[in-house]
Amino acid sequence: MSQSLIRQNKTHYLFFLSNIIFFSLLLVFLPKTYDYISREDHLIENLTALLFIMTSAFLFLATKNTSQNKAKKALLFFTALAFCWAAGEEISWGQRIFNIETPEKLKEINDQGELNLHNIDKKFFDRMVDISTLAMTIGAALLLLFNVSKILRIPLLSPILILVFALTLFYRQYNTSFFDIHLIAILPLLLLLYYAIKERSYFLIAAVLSGPLLGVALYYLHSAFQENFAPHNNSANEYREYLFALCCAAYAFQIKRFPEIEKSL
Repeated sequence: MSQSLIRQNKTHYLFFLSNIIFFSLLLVFLPKTYDYISREDHLIENLTALLFIMTSAFLFLATKNTSQNKAKKALLFFTALAFCWAAGEEISWGQRIFNIETPEKLKEINDQGELNLHNIDKKFFDRMVDISTLAMTIGAALLLLFNVSKILRIPLLSPILILVFALTLFYRQYNTSFFDIHLIAILPLLLLLYYAIKERSYFLIAAVLSGPLLGVALYYLHSAFQENFAPHNNSANEYREYLFALCCAAYAFQIKRFPEIEKSL
């Protein structure tokens, strides 16, 4: 791995942690602000949409950096389109910006009466993202152990990106039970720890060990300040979506830069 990519990953990891610390301070000391900026059309939702657009843009740009590998170009192109769709869904396709009415048939089946598909069954879409994140991090960690770093000349998740994607799963309200699907995220962390010890990467060892500590800290913090969450129970989900989008943008940027990084190796 090049030194520039190592620096980029360290920066993203530290920025990721600083976001969680900032959100935690907001929840404890400014709960009204914590809720306000996570509401519809406010800061967190708009930042999430912007990060999805950035992810899409990086992937579209990456198609121009590829050789004549049609499979790679097609994969990047359609993934970029998917993130365009995700950005549109996040802001309900500008419904409130342009004052667009939701069609009656959609309003009847949409949990929030909005012009989007993901709120038709929000639990299904949220769970789908969680399951996809788990599958992606576990698969990438296993491939890392077998020294597989790219497929179709597309770089797989770096160790730090595997870590931060897995850690997004721990950011939740914990108003039901601590024991849920997100605990499976311990598996990619264990695989990463084995890899870090084998590679004698002390920064990665420290970063991976911080994962379970972060999960436990969030559980106790969010439980202790459960009354600071708004009654609609959606704030933590919005913050988790933002953290996920942040990781996606970082990974897409890594894919875009990969050809120039590969040449420098």
